[in-house]
Amino acid sequence: MMRLAWLVLFAACSGPPLAPAIEGTAPPIAAPTMPPPSVRWIDNGFDEVGLPAVARDGALVVYGKIDGDGGRGNPNLTIVTADRKDAIASQLIVLGVDEVDTMFDAAGMTAPMRTRISDANRMLARLHTTHDLVPLAVASVPERQLASEDPPAPSSPREDVVSVRWTGPQLEIVRGSRRIATPPLPAAKVVERPLCATCTDTCSNAPFLGAAWVDEARKVALVRIDYTGTDTCWEPNAELHVVSW
Repeated sequence: MMRLAWLVLFAACSGPPLAPAIEGTAPPIAAPTMPPPSVRWIDNGFDEVGLPAVARDGALVVYGKIDGDGGRGNPNLTIVTADRKDAIASQLIVLGVDEVDTMFDAAGMTAPMRTRISDANRMLARLHTTHDLVPLAVASVPERQLASEDPPAPSSPREDVVSVRWTGPQLEIVRGSRRIATPPLPAAKVVERPLCATCTDTCSNAPFLGAAWVDEARKVALVRIDYTGTDTCWEPNAELHVVSW
């Protein structure tokens, strides 16, 4: 009788055998812990909330690209997604530099412009649901340091400040006095071009590091390369690059 009782107890506790794990599957990403990034129209431009951002697994970066548009300075915005190797995966034009006259009228935004902004926010919400986007932190950069110049001498850096410097083909990312990484930066050269279609004089626009955003934990950064310019020699559009280490 005792042996029979043990057998019944063992059968009740063991239950059915566990199904084998399916090879190649991964647990779903947990629900995002913060609101998705978004864009909205304010005054004469766009307000980007939560951008640039990186996927929680570090595989994807999402940012807003704004072109300078020379002397006109028309507002514009393109939402870009890129991988860790700076390869662009997708682009969504919210407003092009030549579309302002057709997307706005005397009453303000037209219905198609409102639809564009809604489409952009739906795209950002989908990306957030899939990748759990985390905002990149703004880093400190030297004031208009040209790539040909030596970096400024360090001056008692705060240990809680992340800064980015650009020397030649290399970036230097540091926190306080501790170097984090020295990833290579895609080549950005001085832009030489004619001053006008029939001019013999040329414009010379030198590149410099304009802004940077860093995520130390995911070992990824977004950097913006700006160009010098004058009233007669407008600067080329800025370039945004994803770097990782």
